[in-house]
Amino acid sequence: MSLGTQELHEFNFEIEDRDNLDNDNRPSIPSDYSLIHNKELSKNIEDVVIKRLKKNVEEKESERKTIMDMPLKDIISKTTKTTADFLMDYNIKVIEAKHHYEKRYELTTDTIGMSDFFTIHSLAFVEYMKDGDHTLYLGIFLLFVSVIIYLFI
Repeated sequence: MSLGTQELHEFNFEIEDRDNLDNDNRPSIPSDYSLIHNKELSKNIEDVVIKRLKKNVEEKESERKTIMDMPLKDIISKTTKTTADFLMDYNIKVIEAKHHYEKRYELTTDTIGMSDFFTIHSLAFVEYMKDGDHTLYLGIFLLFVSVIIYLFI
């Protein structure tokens, strides 16, 4: 089977063949249609993605437990655990803060003054409070202590 010159000429895409495409009576999709269709598809896909994201956020919010959802037993046990572990956890934060502070300002243990001491301990306390729910449970503990002081003094 050999292809003749006549067959090769039929599949030649030269400028004169492009002019014949305008006279072609076969149905075709207009170029604007594909752009409009793609925009609509992308808009629909964006809407679906936005709906999924909103649904995921709503599910996470509904699954997240707040202190109001917890039983009193759990609140008291976590408050006592946080209060009992305060000194050990705070000492760890003090050591970390002291290390970073000495490294940053190139200090030694002998050259630390009173202002550096207070700075290190305030940094350690802030870092401790940022870690987990320590702020919440220490606040509950301090509220409890203030009620006891109010009642007995």
